[in-house]
Amino acid sequence: MLEDFLKKAIHIGSYEIGIEARDGKVSITAFKDLFEVRIGIISASSQESLLKELDVLRQEKKISIDGKTYSLHFRKFDSFGYCLCRIKLKESESCPIPKRCVDE
Repeated sequence: MLEDFLKKAIHIGSYEIGIEARDGKVSITAFKDLFEVRIGIISASSQESLLKELDVLRQEKKISIDGKTYSLHFRKFDSFGYCLCRIKLKESESCPIPKRCVDE
């Protein structure tokens, strides 16, 4: 589920999402430049599985989407009693041809 939201964000050109739990729902927002785009809302009943996925990704710190690997950076904070989490994605730099990666 969380991977799908990250994929949606990347497809619209965003490399940061926010997860906000409020009023029994969880809202997922993608940030691009000065704009915020809501890319999903899930019910409280699905919140537990989202949090489990979040914990797994927090430990792994990377994800592969559409053949590219992204490192993940997390920030978690409380704001006026609401739980907020931000995830930034950064494309991992990898060299497709190892010989070009080595300085000779």
